[in-house]
Amino acid sequence: MGNAKFDGAKENLVTSPRRWPGLHCIDALIDGKPLEGIWYDRSAEYEADRRNKDVDPRAFLAEYALELEPLPCWRHLPAEEYRQRIAEMVHDIEVETARRIFLTGKVPRGPEAIRRQSPLDQAVKPKKSPAPFCHAISKEARNQLREAYRLFVEAYRQASAQLRAGNRNARFPEGCFPPALPFVRNDARLPASRAGPRCVSG
Repeated sequence: MGNAKFDGAKENLVTSPRRWPGLHCIDALIDGKPLEGIWYDRSAEYEADRRNKDVDPRAFLAEYALELEPLPCWRHLPAEEYRQRIAEMVHDIEVETARRIFLTGKVPRGPEAIRRQSPLDQAVKPKKSPAPFCHAISKEARNQLREAYRLFVEAYRQASAQLRAGNRNARFPEGCFPPALPFVRNDARLPASRAGPRCVSG
């Protein structure tokens, strides 16, 4: 899991995810520290200005606390073991980063340099390649996702054509929004009458 994506380390900006100066969830995942922040409602501020209302800017502040859900594959683990595994992932990233620095001689910019950088700066050599269809662990998994998406689109188009032809019982695939019809859920706990039409491709 050493190549897991955490802010900063993989991009050679900091030596450890815990040194990232911006928002991150490492401390909350490992130490259980609460994730708290302040949201400034600029839409409400704009509406107040539009109505020429003299309102205290603090009226647009709202405090939020986030609760992180465990990864589904580790949901069964005790909290202490879960935190230990996250800590091991971070340690692996730190070791991998140190090894990369040793081999390449490229030292991360560090937190202070990151803070000095303008958020409006643009890359000197931006990537021009198109974004991938999806991110997957292997080529086989990516091909399976492509095939699943192809079947989904095919089933949707067929059902849509039937609906346009007047068939109100056209069976749309699960997880889609049929035209002018309710969302098609995938919930085995609901009775068939409430779960909506289902479509199984195979």
